[in-house]
Formats: sequence, C-alpha cells, structure tokens
Amino acid sequence: MDSAAQETIEALIRAGDYAEARGMLERSLAEGSPDWSLHAQLGSVLRSSGDHASAVTHYAEAAWILVIEAVARSGGDPDESFERITTGFQAVIPMVRPAGFDAARALLGRTLDYARIRTDMGVSLLELGDIPSARRSFCEAVEFLPTGADYDEPWLWLTRIEDM
Repeated sequence: MDSAAQETIEALIRAGDYAEARGMLERSLAEGSPDWSLHAQLGSVLRSSGDHASAVTHYAEAAWILVIEAVARSGGDPDESFERITTGFQAVIPMVRPAGFDAARALLGRTLDYARIRTDMGVSLLELGDIPSARRSFCEAVEFLPTGADYDEPWLWLTRIEDM
C-alpha cells in the first residue's frame, strides 16, 4: 500500500468513517500479498465499529503472518516449525514446537507489534464474552513483551479479568 492510501485510511479512521476505511483495507489486502499490519489495522477498524468476531479473525491472521515472517527470517520452514492455527482466536504458544519457538521469540520478543495484536484480540474476545480465550490472548501478549517495554495494557486487562 502506498503512503497516500495509508494516510487516507488514517484520516478516515480519525473521522470515524470506519466503513470506508474497512473497504480500503479489504481492497488492499485482496490486491496484495499477506500483510500483518493491514490485517491488524483492519482488526482495529472492525473492533471500533463493533464487529468483534471479524476483528478477532484479522488479529489472528496478523499474528500468524508475524510468526511466519519470524520463521522465514530464521531460515526455517513455517510448516516444519509450527502447527497451523486451526481457529481464529487460539494462542500460538501451545502450538509452537520447541525447535521453532526460539526463532519466533527472537523476532516477536523484540517488537511490540505481536503483543499489541494479541492485546487487541483479547479485548475483542472479552466483548464477545469469551473470557478464557481473552485471558490466553493477554497472557500471550505478556509472554512476548520485550524486556523493559513501556506497554502495560495486557497486564491491565488481565487484572480486569480477575476482578470480573
């Protein structure tokens, strides 16, 4: 996606025109190769417009693409290193084979992207009333937080769940 299109989408989101932003993001995804950031952004747009089930699907796709990219950067084969996610909201951690975990953690643990995606997914899961899956999503976000990261959202949400 070019920068002008991205700026247009961001302006639409700021203006609260989620339907138009959604359409542009969906067209961009249909036209290009898998892009975790577009899926994450579409998840946020869907969550903001109240479509939490679809948001979870796009957050899960964004997380999976990040995992595939991590494995590719390590020179591995994602199909040999990870079990394919079978449902849109399952956590990656229980499905990671030990040989592939360190490669994924090397990438995902150095960025906030994955932790933010999992946190946003957890919020949508809470809105859907799926507290166990939301808890798993927040715990996974915590697991992949970089050391010293200034991002406490998953911890805050876990605390809120415990208060429910």
